[in-house]
Amino acid sequence: MSNQPGILIVEDDFSDADLIYSAIRDQKIRDQIHTVNSGEDALNFLRRAGPYRDAPRVNLVLLDLNLPEMDGFAVLKEIRKDPDLTRLPVIVLSGSERDEDKLASYDLQANCIIRKPADGGQFIRAVQMIETFWFKIVRLPPVP
Repeated sequence: MSNQPGILIVEDDFSDADLIYSAIRDQKIRDQIHTVNSGEDALNFLRRAGPYRDAPRVNLVLLDLNLPEMDGFAVLKEIRKDPDLTRLPVIVLSGSERDEDKLASYDLQANCIIRKPADGGQFIRAVQMIETFWFKIVRLPPVP
């Protein structure tokens, strides 16, 4: 297992992905940050398939629900069905306030759901709190 925490950002909105990346990098923690912009790429990355066969393992996934073709719900469902990924913490980042989306995410065993704040500064602070909580407070399972 690597001593450096790894994060996979699954986000199709490049400005949101850039904000997330910048917020994490600004914490001066040497995370291995990887970004994909589709559900299919996320699963290939996590399973080390196709163009991602040499991808590193990650400790945490930040998953947008609103993705093209394969949405975040389908990605989460596939992650939880895969015995190699089932313990991988997945944080859903969503602009949705719909109760149905919250319930569906938790039914699919998301570790938590965080609403994307509309304000850029609040969004950066939310991401920094995610990183602090998951990498400084929580004890994560070892990466297989």
